[in-house]
Amino acid sequence: MNSRHSQPFQFKLALVGDAGVGKTAFVKRNCTGEFQDEYIPTDEHDVTWKLSFGTNRGVIDFEIWDIAGSQGSTQSLEEYLTNIDAAIIMVDASDERTYGNIEYWHSQIVSLNGDIPIVICGNKADIEIEIKINMHVISRMDRLEYCEISTKTPSADFDEPFLWLCRGLLNDPSLCWHTNCCTGYSDLNIDPETLAEYSRKMEQAAREPIPDETDSDL
Repeated sequence: MNSRHSQPFQFKLALVGDAGVGKTAFVKRNCTGEFQDEYIPTDEHDVTWKLSFGTNRGVIDFEIWDIAGSQGSTQSLEEYLTNIDAAIIMVDASDERTYGNIEYWHSQIVSLNGDIPIVICGNKADIEIEIKINMHVISRMDRLEYCEISTKTPSADFDEPFLWLCRGLLNDPSLCWHTNCCTGYSDLNIDPETLAEYSRKMEQAAREPIPDETDSDL
């Protein structure tokens, strides 16, 4: 297997799903360690994040397009989903209604990009409501993984979707994280001092419990 890569691997990733399932909270949890306990809808222009992971294969950079739950037109949606390398389709693990659009998102992504790694991510897995995803539907979709996470729980493996994507993109099932592997931010031109502060907050947040409160986008 290839040793560490001298230059970062760079991939464009689309984060899609219905409004309110926790897309922004998920990527913010990975980028800064911050738990967003208030639902703030992503506007139609969406948000771009930069997320870097240190791995045994070298640094892997993701440019993440956090796509609003409802787009103004099919044309604008196609613009966001074109020329991506991977995707995360997020659903609310406690709300069966959000599973209904999995096939829609999957078909849009595949029709524009072909066979790329895709993760279906069930957020809010801390809520004790058992909903069984239709694995028959999943089995008919190529290069697809399903995992459940909770952005509310500090000990949860909320970076698991990215690990699976990294392994798929590099075709390396043995790929693994390095300690303190992840740094991220929403401004691609952020200065090193601010990035270091984000990393410090991420490590601090990982050690602290999250207050138990109900919200529409936990």
